[in-house]
Order: sequence, then structure tokens, then C-alpha cells
Amino acid sequence: MVTSSRRAGTLNVRSPRVETSDDHVTAIALFERWQHAPRPQYGDDRPPRMAVSIPILYRQSDDPHWHRARVLNLSETGVLFTPARLERGRPVEVILSPPASIGSLAVGKQVCMGEVVRITDEGAAAARFDECRFLLKAPRHDSARRESMIRRKRNNAASRLEQTRWV
Repeated sequence: MVTSSRRAGTLNVRSPRVETSDDHVTAIALFERWQHAPRPQYGDDRPPRMAVSIPILYRQSDDPHWHRARVLNLSETGVLFTPARLERGRPVEVILSPPASIGSLAVGKQVCMGEVVRITDEGAAAARFDECRFLLKAPRHDSARRESMIRRKRNNAASRLEQTRWV
């Protein structure tokens, strides 16, 4: 278990769940520590893999377009997915939502950056993760857009009222 340098919170290495107390420690700071914490080195043993069939979006780092594919298997260090139109050794970004914690890879929608390390004859690509970050949802609306919408509704109602007076 990795503990923060402050007494306020602890962070479980297996999943980035934050337990806070009196001090104000942000989840982001603790997650950054968790993300850069030393990971176990695997010799000939590979990290455990989970055979899952979940959707994934991928793109080469210089490509503005995302492509759809399906995960064949997933581990904390990488993913095998198909179909893929990628080249070995190229940087790649993927967006995925692991259905369960797999090693230090937590549940939740994440964007992972890495490198294509293998291409199979069947057209699948294996990517090794260098970094993963959670995707946060943007607010549904901003206050300026909401105020503009309210003004339009008021103006439409007022113009309808004017039209009914003169008829």
C-alpha cells in the first residue's frame, strides 16, 4: 500500500480509491502519486491477462480520427485488440473502460498512451501502456449558454404575447 506523505489520505495501489480525513488532499495529487508509483518488474512471468470483449477506440498519436475495435485481452501493462490498422513501433492512444480491476489498472473510462509492440497475422495489435489517465466528463452546459437559452425562451414568449394582443 502506498501512503501519502501527508497524514490526510491513503491510496490503494491496486485501485486508485482515496480515503481522506481532516486535511485537504486532492484525489488528483494522490492519483498522480499512484500513477508514478514503482510497479513490480515482471521477469519471464507476464502480468495476468483478462479475456474480455469490450469496445475500444484507438488512434495513432498523430491521427485526429479515432477508430473502433474490440479488446481480445487486457492486462495492467497493455491490450490486444482487433481489427487494427497500425504499424509496429508506432505510438498509439486508446480509450477503454475496464470492466474490473486488473492489477493496477482500475475500473473506469481511461485514455492510455503507449506503443504498438506486436501485430498478428489476423490483424490484431498489441499495445504496451506507458501512461493511463481517467477521462472526466465535461459539465452538461455552461452558464453563458444556459442564460442565452433562457433569454431566447423569454423573447419567444414575449413575441407570442405581442402577436396575440394585435389579433
